Amino acid sequence: MLTIDENINILIVEDNPGDLLYIKTILSKTEIVCCIHSVENLADAIHYLEKDKSISLIFLDLFLPDSSGLETFNAINKVAEDLPIIVLTGYSDKRVAYKTIKNGAQDYLEKGEFDKKILYKTIQYSIERKRNLVKIKEMNERYTLATKATQDMVWDYDLEKKLFYRSEEGWKKLMGEDDILCSDNPFEWAESIHPEDIGKVYKNLLKVLNDGKKTEYAEEFRVKRGDGVYIHVQNKAYILRDKEGKALRLIGATRDITERKKSEKEKNLLIEELTQSNKDLQEFAYIISHNVRAPLSNILGFEELIALQQIPDPTLNMLFENVVHSSKQLNDTLQDLMNILLIRKKENVKVELLNFKLLFENVKLSLRNMIEEADMIFDENFNEVQWVYFNQTYLENIMYNLLSNSIKYKSTDRQLKVEVKTTKTDNHTILYYADNGSGIDLKRYKEKVFGLHQRFHKNSVGKGLGLYTVKSQVKALGGTVEIDSAIDMGTQYKILFKNLN
Repeated sequence: MLTIDENINILIVEDNPGDLLYIKTILSKTEIVCCIHSVENLADAIHYLEKDKSISLIFLDLFLPDSSGLETFNAINKVAEDLPIIVLTGYSDKRVAYKTIKNGAQDYLEKGEFDKKILYKTIQYSIERKRNLVKIKEMNERYTLATKATQDMVWDYDLEKKLFYRSEEGWKKLMGEDDILCSDNPFEWAESIHPEDIGKVYKNLLKVLNDGKKTEYAEEFRVKRGDGVYIHVQNKAYILRDKEGKALRLIGATRDITERKKSEKEKNLLIEELTQSNKDLQEFAYIISHNVRAPLSNILGFEELIALQQIPDPTLNMLFENVVHSSKQLNDTLQDLMNILLIRKKENVKVELLNFKLLFENVKLSLRNMIEEADMIFDENFNEVQWVYFNQTYLENIMYNLLSNSIKYKSTDRQLKVEVKTTKTDNHTILYYADNGSGIDLKRYKEKVFGLHQRFHKNSVGKGLGLYTVKSQVKALGGTVEIDSAIDMGTQYKILFKNLN
């Protein structure tokens, strides 16, 4: 509020010397510290206001030599819209004075009918009221700019006053219509809501409003735009309540989420297609397992029978050996396929406490001939972490694939050396495995190194399943695999097993 310590500049626009003297006299009797300026006509008033920006308050006579009535106020208000204006009027001019209040004047005084007390309060309240209006105007301008900067339709529903507001810019962007619905009913646009959604929209909103404690509301539904096309929207609002929990006001925003819904639908369709493809693949594996493996086993069984007999015809013997060799390759391929499908299926994967050293010894035993032929050396350290919760078959396969790869792709320039050790963090048990073999060109194959049927060495006899299987089995139980390698520099693996205990 205005205080007596504030020094304000007052402009009095009055052509009657007697009325001007009366105002000055009453002002001098108040506690208001002020500097008074005066002009006698509209033109001088406009010129003064454009030149002097220090004016804090205007007293305005509506009837001047060069202007009269509401026209006078509108002209002054145009050049001084942020200043409080107190209209000076005669008894017969009250109707015009009321119109100026409607157009933005802060108050009016009837000439010769006010004292220092009335004048003081009128000035006080006029300045304070104008300050508040300016603040509201600035807030509204920022609010309008904010609504222009967003695709959302901002809205405000006063439940007490039954007033509902929607931002015009937001409405146009959302609904594609120029005519904004102005109503005290937030569901005036209910006819635009999809018939399948309108029931739940009403029900959920009323439920939240009557809750008494909830302060947030969110809903997704469909509305029809001006062009007749339905779009998906999301309503979000904050609920203001009184001390008893009664909802007083909702302030929220409505956003077009059609593209998001479209993406979700496409994603769900893709998931359904992938799920169906996976089922088809499992059915195919079942057919392979039962309809192909059985006759294939019969063919392989003939090998033992015929091996007991000598086939005199060399050509026939060679053909038989080729059939057996091809059958074994087909059998191995089918077994690999079944193993991959079992990993992907992730059903009935038994997890138990396993000893790293014991399993690695078992793997070395199964590769004993290859290890002896490679004349390799081992550096093992399982002291820090000896045990891990994992699937035994998976862990043996992981170790088997890493070790067999080291042997198959060892360097011809140095003795093969394999280092294996374990450690741990708060969330993982870690297996480090490294060799000094021929290495992999990760600059070239980094994105493919764990892919299916990938080979990275010339004259490779592998099937390109080893590293794919390693990653699949580690990933199946929540772990990860990291690799570092370079040509002729060996390969290092860091396998992180998720702590499952």
